[in-house]
Amino acid sequence: VGDERDIQLMALEQLCMLLLMSDNIDRCFESCPPRTFLPALCKIFLDESAPDNVLE
Repeated sequence: VGDERDIQLMALEQLCMLLLMSDNIDRCFESCPPRTFLPALCKIFLDESAPDNVLE
């Protein structure tokens, strides 16, 4: 579980950086379509045992 949380946190940080640094969000979503990450993102937000640093 600890390793999974670390991977979730790293993936979320990478996604945030990708979106923040993108100069064209449409082009960003062409290379990383929301349908590929939204289900996993929703699963994280619905996880009641997710630590605060993951939810931030």
